[in-house]
Amino acid sequence: MPDFWPALVFGGLLLATALVSSVWIWRQPVPATNDPIGPISLRQRRRRLQVNGLLAMTGTMIVLIDACPEVRLRPLLFVALVAVILFLTAWMTLLAVADWITTRRQLRMTAARLMAQRKQLERELEEIQAAAERPYPPPEWN
Repeated sequence: MPDFWPALVFGGLLLATALVSSVWIWRQPVPATNDPIGPISLRQRRRRLQVNGLLAMTGTMIVLIDACPEVRLRPLLFVALVAVILFLTAWMTLLAVADWITTRRQLRMTAARLMAQRKQLERELEEIQAAAERPYPPPEWN
């Protein structure tokens, strides 16, 4: 068994997570652009796919850094590659925070739209109930 098996397992799990998540995102229906939340959802989808790509790159780099003996012999190369991994991780974190903020904004917009619909339906219901309580005009007798 190779001595880099923990990196192989961890990198493999990162790759598998990225693959499964990407397939799940691609299977989701594409939101309509005429919907007010449509463009927001498209940007959110693009961000999530970008995070999955970065996750796959990070997993691959972790395995390659630990598997290649040349990297262990050159400390400067090792530090540079670890710095790249840390940069990718920081970028993924920023994308995740942006996704979280977008999700909150999207939920607030949806809640506001539903509340407006609810108020309009309650007003219509009150009008219908008021019309039902009014006495009908007497029938005209000939």
